[in-house]
Amino acid sequence: NAFYNDGNVGIGITDSYEKLSVAGNILVKNNTDTVGGGGIYLATGDNQREWGIRESATNKDFHIDKYASGSGWQNALTIKNGNGNIGVGTTDPSARLDITNSSRDAPGVEINTTDTSNSNLSIILSGPSNTERAIGFYDDSTLAWWFGRDNAGDAQDGLGFWRSGVGFSFLMKDDGNIGIGTSDPQSKLHIDNGRVNITRSSSSNGGQNRFAGIYDPSTNDRAQLVLSSSYSDLVIA
Repeated sequence: NAFYNDGNVGIGITDSYEKLSVAGNILVKNNTDTVGGGGIYLATGDNQREWGIRESATNKDFHIDKYASGSGWQNALTIKNGNGNIGVGTTDPSARLDITNSSRDAPGVEINTTDTSNSNLSIILSGPSNTERAIGFYDDSTLAWWFGRDNAGDAQDGLGFWRSGVGFSFLMKDDGNIGIGTSDPQSKLHIDNGRVNITRSSSSNGGQNRFAGIYDPSTNDRAQLVLSSSYSDLVIA
C-alpha cells in the first residue's frame, strides 16, 4: 500500500517523514556497462546528476560513477562481483584494494591526522607467522623490489629489501645483525660478496683522508684506519 502524508510518499509505512519512505526491499533493475549509465542517481538542487550507482551488465560488478564538468562521467569505485576486489581509479582491480592514480602530481594515498595530542599514524601488515608481509614496488608492470618480512622464507625473523631475480640487498635480523648481500648475517654488520668504499671527507677537519674508525663510547677511545691523501700511506692509529 502507498500512503501520502503532506506531500511525502510512504510505501508499506503510514508515517513518511521523507519524500519517499519504504518499509521493505527495493529492487532497481538497470544493468549497464556504460559509465554513468544508470541505476540510481544523486543530484544537486538544480537537478544536475553528480553521482551514479549501477551494476554492470556483463560482469555484474558494482560501480560508483562521478560526473565532472568538462570531462563527463568517470568511474570512481568498483567492487568486483567474483572476488570482491575493490578498485579506486580502475574498473579491473587485481588486488583486494587496487588504487590507480592517473596524475603524477597528486598522491595515490595520503594519510593524515588532526589529533595533535601524541597521535600515531600507522600502516599495519599482519598475518600468520608463516606468511609474507611486504610492500612491492613495480617497474612498469614488472615486480622489481620488495620491502617487508617473511618468517618462513629468505627474510626469516627479519625485515629487509630484496629484488626479484637477484635476492636480498639489505636485511635487519631480529637479533640486531645486519646483512648486506646475505640473508644470514653472522655479525652486527655482515657484507657478503662485495666490497666497501669509503669516500674521503671534503672538510678541512677531515684532513682530506679516507678513514674507518672503531669507537668506544665509554672511554671515548678511538682507533682509526687512515689512508692519507697527501702521502698515499696507510696509517693505523
